[in-house]
Amino acid sequence: MTEALTIMEQLGQALHHAHSLNIIHRDLKPENILFDAQGEVLLADFGIAAILSASVKQSTTIVGTPFYMAPEQFRGMVSKEGDQYALGCIAYELLTGRRPFEAADFFAMGAQHLYEQPIPPAQRNAQIPPAMEVAVLKALSKQRAERHASVEAFVLALREAFAQPPLAPTSPAIASRSNTKEEWFSVGRDHQKAKRYEEALAAYDQVIRLDPNDADTYNNKGNALNALKRNEEALAAYDQAIRLNPRYAYACNNKGVALNDLKRYEEALAAYDQAIRLDPNDADTYYNKGNILRYALKRNEV
Repeated sequence: MTEALTIMEQLGQALHHAHSLNIIHRDLKPENILFDAQGEVLLADFGIAAILSASVKQSTTIVGTPFYMAPEQFRGMVSKEGDQYALGCIAYELLTGRRPFEAADFFAMGAQHLYEQPIPPAQRNAQIPPAMEVAVLKALSKQRAERHASVEAFVLALREAFAQPPLAPTSPAIASRSNTKEEWFSVGRDHQKAKRYEEALAAYDQVIRLDPNDADTYNNKGNALNALKRNEEALAAYDQAIRLNPRYAYACNNKGVALNDLKRYEEALAAYDQAIRLDPNDADTYYNKGNILRYALKRNEV
């Protein structure tokens, strides 16, 4: 795990530098990762790199290695977020020993990247910290806007996830690992009601270990993280809840709250609008949207 993180940090630094010069690699893959005599990582083969004059560029040819190509790259779209997606694929492979997707041909591979969700990394390697799994899956979001703000932010999320110490058991329920998914969820909810948010997170992580596809747990985990002012992590948890259940209006509303706390007002409004489309009768969402329009407009931030 430590070696994988070191490689990711050095790759991220190299890629961040390229992006600061508006250079997009477009073909990140393990074969382009070299090591010098001191074991330092070198990022090679910028032969098909593109120089952007805008944040997104439409290419007339599709280039890259399908195992590591972002969904939009299969449609000829080049962007920094596409490089981040490829870096997420590499992180997934470093942590699990498997690629996120496997297919026999280019078109089948494209369909998987465009429409399918990867198996959660912790399902293939139980040693992966839950927060690290969330960070990797966020980098692998189908929509560019749902990925990390930058490659640098992605690597920072990985580092912070790795640095988090494992939580010590605080009750017989937490101490036991034989609880069912439903029991862990109940424990987490009780801790959350009592504002014991760290303990709630520990319980929700156990639910995710048992069932990585439980949208309600990711939503509740996001609420606990938001209460701890860990807004970026909360946002990633809400995104995962929405990926698992695209009609989850409550998670969309909560995503808007996290974005509002991060002062990303336009994105928050978009999240609230999505929640309203899914549930036009939820008063809380209208209230939250109204608050943004009331206060943010005064600052000319929307």
